[in-house]
Amino acid sequence: MLPQFMRSKSYSAFYKLLAVGIFLLCLLPEILALLLSVVLFIFFLFEKQRERSRITLDTNGVFLIGYDFCILATIFWAKIQANTAYTFIMWLCAFAVYIIIMNLCDTKLKIENIMLCMVGGAGACSAVAVVQMIFMAVGKSGFFPSPLYSRFDSFFSRLVNYPIFVEAAQDRVSGTFQTPLALSTFLVMAFPLAVFLCFYGKTVKRKRFAIIASGLIFFGIMFTFLKGTVVAVILSLMTLSFAGKKPAKIMSGIAAVSSVTILLVIYLRRGITAAQDISTANRIILWKECLNIFLSHPFGIGAGSDNVRQFLFADSLYLVSAHNLFIEILTETGVVGILIFAVMGFVSVRNIFNLYDCGGWYKRYATAFASSLLGFSAMSLFEHTLCFPTEMIYFAALLALIDATKRIAVKKGKLPAEKKEVKI
Repeated sequence: MLPQFMRSKSYSAFYKLLAVGIFLLCLLPEILALLLSVVLFIFFLFEKQRERSRITLDTNGVFLIGYDFCILATIFWAKIQANTAYTFIMWLCAFAVYIIIMNLCDTKLKIENIMLCMVGGAGACSAVAVVQMIFMAVGKSGFFPSPLYSRFDSFFSRLVNYPIFVEAAQDRVSGTFQTPLALSTFLVMAFPLAVFLCFYGKTVKRKRFAIIASGLIFFGIMFTFLKGTVVAVILSLMTLSFAGKKPAKIMSGIAAVSSVTILLVIYLRRGITAAQDISTANRIILWKECLNIFLSHPFGIGAGSDNVRQFLFADSLYLVSAHNLFIEILTETGVVGILIFAVMGFVSVRNIFNLYDCGGWYKRYATAFASSLLGFSAMSLFEHTLCFPTEMIYFAALLALIDATKRIAVKKGKLPAEKKEVKI
């Protein structure tokens, strides 16, 4: 499927470069993933200059860059300014990928190609995770460590004199990511898209590719041993049943089998209770403490989980984050940051509902995007899901796919145009 797509003359060289980049992003070390985003954006600017066309942004793009600069503003009162600056750079790279996808994906097939590259990357990363699990099972995890690039990231952190947080996963897979949480967040977003393409891929080869990727992604999710993925998988797959008659008939069964399998594997591997897991009671204590920090610092204490960690450690809570994305954003960036992020969520949900009302392929794709976004949101209720660059980049890519699909619907007269489109 991918070689045929790359050989096609109907796509520009840069679009093919973008597709390869989307596929590779999740397989690269953290720093190289950011550099790849920068390289893609530089080539994108040259491409736009050659075409003599302008870069345009929809509402979500404006709020996404606004959120990033809100992060940058918190550097003035952050305790660990290097962490805040690094968080700003990560979100800036995510914004760059958002712009590229928004401006290049102007047909249904182009959107499907990017989805396939995301799904393919997730499948490849899951394949790495499966190999990691095999080596763990035979007691040889050192031969294929989890995370795969921990030594590289440790070397870079020493080089810049900034300690990038890396969790050594002794009994769980991390793929090429830094933590099992980061991997599972990405896979939970990709899994419903993969299942969707199993039914609605344009060709038989694409559907077969999606089926293989779906299987790999499922095993990747399972071997992260995170109980929060169970709720996320159930919600996302049940939402996917609204895409049409094909998946609706069997999606409930897939959701039930998937969730039960994940739970059984978790309990067999780690027991009913695991020392590394945070209980609901402890989370409530943690969330109350973070809300108290917010009340004392309504404009945030500085973006980056290292800043939150400093306050938690000072109060004898030895945890690395709020373990809730929305409370984490509230604590880090205060009332301004959480409002901007909420607006982005509202705009995305509104666009999904508008696309669903358009019917046809817009309805099906809107359901796929909704299932991915809902799975991510379910994970976010119990974890800080946007603390690493690859998570941020693929989250921004998902928002871009939603907005690009809406832009196609506007051009086809299915939806009214926005009053004003921002041009860069």
